[in-house]
Amino acid sequence: MAITSKEVVEKFLLSGYKNGDIQGMAALVHPDGVFHEAESLPFGGDWRGPEGLLSLIEAITSQYTLSFRDLEVLDCGDRAIVKAIGTFVSKKSGASMDVPMAEVYTIRDGLILDADVYHKEAAQVAALHDAKVESQV
Repeated sequence: MAITSKEVVEKFLLSGYKNGDIQGMAALVHPDGVFHEAESLPFGGDWRGPEGLLSLIEAITSQYTLSFRDLEVLDCGDRAIVKAIGTFVSKKSGASMDVPMAEVYTIRDGLILDADVYHKEAAQVAALHDAKVESQV
């Protein structure tokens, strides 16, 4: 039986991210996979392939501690939609905030081909690094 889009994304986020298995996460990315982050973020842009994911994770974790809660994964055929609350803590300023997020994953051959990430407060996440916003956690 083929793995569903939801199962791929759950494995990516729950097994990989929560358990710190970064290499396991990269193994779930299609060679042509792309992760899209808002350009306004310090880690913004398009990150390509498994190596791009590893670079994205390094870009995020070098500046922030990030955790998730209220994670919900919805199966939509060859796509999976993720809703979550991300808590960003700036390593530079110590400021933190909760950010509602949505992510749209496209799956091909059991691997992540495309991931489009939407942060409701992208500008404020970027400002956290320079402590331009008050802590909201």
